[in-house]
Amino acid sequence: MTYELEYVAGLVASDGHISKDFGVAIYSKNRAFAKYIKSLIEKISNKNVHIYKGKGSLKILIFDKELVEKLGKKFRICIGKKCNVLKFPIDLTENEKINFLKGYVDGDGSLYMDKRKRYGKEYKYIRIEIASQTKEFLEEMRIFLQKLDIKCGEVTEGKRVFRFRIYSKNAIMFLRKVGFSHPDKIFSFPKPQAVEKF
Repeated sequence: MTYELEYVAGLVASDGHISKDFGVAIYSKNRAFAKYIKSLIEKISNKNVHIYKGKGSLKILIFDKELVEKLGKKFRICIGKKCNVLKFPIDLTENEKINFLKGYVDGDGSLYMDKRKRYGKEYKYIRIEIASQTKEFLEEMRIFLQKLDIKCGEVTEGKRVFRFRIYSKNAIMFLRKVGFSHPDKIFSFPKPQAVEKF
């Protein structure tokens, strides 16, 4: 059960919200993924989880005081608007942090294939971007990833969020050690060139 809790915590940190009445909500546009999240939360809590149709997305919702307390104590996710106070969890094992990251990037991570031409030949490179409205959260995440030997770019500020990028061989390493589970983000591009094999 520990994996499910860690993964769900990552999703709450990225695409979720905790209300004052102990409601935990996660949003998704993908129905199959919403059902998957529902099953994970039900396994954690042994309570009914509901899916509601909203404007442009589905809302997975549960009211569970015990779950809210775990999310706060173990994963540093606060009640209410979290965008400017999100903190990377520190009192976790390396594997627990990886599981948390799996959930987070399924929410606020993106996977791209860049194409470049060199000497008349086209090469494909993987690029991963991870975003947050909290700069310090991303800085702490970068430090952890670099401890996993995954080199990351600097955190930069965009119009609405901060983000950092991971390229090429380091992106492959990220996919091996963390990876994506979201059906809209699972890697389905042709095998890239100019990088080591998977």
